[in-house]
Amino acid sequence: MKLKQHNNISESQVEDAFVANLFYLQKVLGLLNDLKLISRQLWIKSRKQRLDLLLSSGKDLCLVELKVTKYSDDFLKQILEYKEELTKLQDSGNLLSGSIKSYLLVTKASRKQVDFAKENTVKIIIYEPIEVLKNYYDRLSAVAPFLKIKPNDYGVFSLGLINRSLIKLSEGMTRQNEIALKLNLSKGSV
Repeated sequence: MKLKQHNNISESQVEDAFVANLFYLQKVLGLLNDLKLISRQLWIKSRKQRLDLLLSSGKDLCLVELKVTKYSDDFLKQILEYKEELTKLQDSGNLLSGSIKSYLLVTKASRKQVDFAKENTVKIIIYEPIEVLKNYYDRLSAVAPFLKIKPNDYGVFSLGLINRSLIKLSEGMTRQNEIALKLNLSKGSV
């Protein structure tokens, strides 16, 4: 199965970042009440489909479908099917009752598409996946300051430098000066 991506960002990465920071997701959705995660990747429709996020906000249930691509009518159809399945679960007593609010997060949608979704009780939110990840890492680096540590010599992060040095080691060169001279690198890089 090919993961959907936007600028090398997958839906699962965005979902991970949102779940790790529900306050940020609450802000993106424009909700006043705190969000609480009920389920993630919930199987529905006889286990043929999984909805991304099911949350509660006050007395409401929030169905969130994440996409890292532009709007498609198929996405609207998908979220409406999910909402219908959730309603059936509520009616059978297998899901707590509450009004179901549906949110479709996409990277691009026209005014006409947003209005059409609204007529179908789905709120489209246009967002940038990279901003979600930036928020996640900014928040993470506040509690894990080691993430901002940078080496004195950026060459240590270059696989090309590491590979070339390792090859010389495997050829029997063991002195740092000798390897640096042979590879035309600084001693620190070696």
